Amino acid sequence: MNDLTGRTASDVRRAFRLRAATATVAVAIASAGIVANAASGTADIDRRAFQSPDGVEVILGGSAGPGRASIWIDGARTDFTTAALDGLFAEADGTIWANGASGITNRATLWRSGPDDVFTTSRIPGSGGVVHGLWVEDGVPLHFGTSGFFDEATYWIGDEPFNIGAQNAVLRGGMGIDSDGEIVVAGNRGSIDRAAVFRDGEWRLIREEEAKIRGISEENDIVYLCGEYGLSGLPGVWVDEVLQEFITPDAVLEHIFVDDGAIVVAGIYGPQSVAAYWVDGVRTDLTDDAVFINDLIVSDGVVYLVGHYGVTGQPAFWVDGVRVDLENSRAEAHLIAVRPR
Repeated sequence: MNDLTGRTASDVRRAFRLRAATATVAVAIASAGIVANAASGTADIDRRAFQSPDGVEVILGGSAGPGRASIWIDGARTDFTTAALDGLFAEADGTIWANGASGITNRATLWRSGPDDVFTTSRIPGSGGVVHGLWVEDGVPLHFGTSGFFDEATYWIGDEPFNIGAQNAVLRGGMGIDSDGEIVVAGNRGSIDRAAVFRDGEWRLIREEEAKIRGISEENDIVYLCGEYGLSGLPGVWVDEVLQEFITPDAVLEHIFVDDGAIVVAGIYGPQSVAAYWVDGVRTDLTDDAVFINDLIVSDGVVYLVGHYGVTGQPAFWVDGVRVDLENSRAEAHLIAVRPR
């Protein structure tokens, strides 16, 4: 299985990443949705917003301006209107997927790229469905979120929804499939507000009190979580639900991705809220002022982050700590994927 953000390039089937949400809408996770379009999308190929590193194409999801959402593929932008873009995934064959909501009724929606990276749109079935996490396995999209009148935790395999028996669940991260074909999600369970992992068809509670899960990753059937625990909000990394002491006690961990056994987490630390990522405990600071990290993936050992920095919120992504700015300083980027060039 692979880390709810399973959008790596050549290693897309090796690690999946469960995408950390930045906000909660109703009673589900809601990563920062962008107003965007339900139809095919309009490409702007006249100019590129950024240059990708050699050998890969960086794909970003966000918004190029008010009233639209956007996907940038190697800097070339496709815009959507009247929708919210919340999940992004690039398959090893180059297909790009996104999910979110569209239209004035906020219907759960799936976008998929075709020839020449032209996107088509389809509805995700289910009453009251709200989707945020996205994973794709062998061309079959998987979503997680909530559905129904009571906003019950739900995942979808293709067009089929499955209720997993938790009302008002705040699912953090995303989802994927392990080697036995079982879904894995994580978060805090509704009314009892206990951190838990849904795997092997059942909910497993996290032992630590006041635990909050923000990210999840899986590799070789081992599930990795990051977040906080205790009344003082200590940073935590859990391996198969067992807490590991984190090396930086004042860190706030928002994202996790496991790549070939290396545990990569990202967040902030210290009184100045310095943005950083840690690879097996070795920290790399992002030296720009006021950095906010929205998403993390790792592909072939390279760490990719996306977010913004500075007082104006300049959008950017980082490749092993080296910053690349988007040309449009008013844009917003909160999702990242890569695919082979």
